[in-house]
Amino acid sequence: MDPVRSSPGSVLFTTYNVLDLGADDSAGGAEHYATVAESVRALRTDVLAVQEVCAPGLPAARALLRQFADDTGLRCLVPGPGGEAVPALCPGSRGYHLGLLWRDGIEPVPGSFHSRNTGFWHALGWVTLDIGGPRSGTGVTTQLRLAGK
Repeated sequence: MDPVRSSPGSVLFTTYNVLDLGADDSAGGAEHYATVAESVRALRTDVLAVQEVCAPGLPAARALLRQFADDTGLRCLVPGPGGEAVPALCPGSRGYHLGLLWRDGIEPVPGSFHSRNTGFWHALGWVTLDIGGPRSGTGVTTQLRLAGK
């Protein structure tokens, strides 16, 4: 099932809480990962914000986001100010990370990826994306915990 587009040139932004993606090394964890990746591929989204990417440490979380991008046919690397590419991973203060991904043909503006986790339950992140033509878009992801919830 293809998502409904408002116009042929529209850009589909999607958010997905991937619920502990990467937290479980068991067969059940692998099945969860495969189901999430298959769901993302079926969405055929242009820009995807994910929440609850779990890994033991930031290097592993960055590697997991890169693998997830490869497995879903999306991209997640943003050129930094010095030219080095970094995954658009927003480190969470409690081990639950956020990520931004996009399809081929959409280009991240070099040096535009930023993230914060101070004052957030998980994190906040954003990147400016060149979607082609006269407009650009900014992808933002966050996960908030409401007081008393």
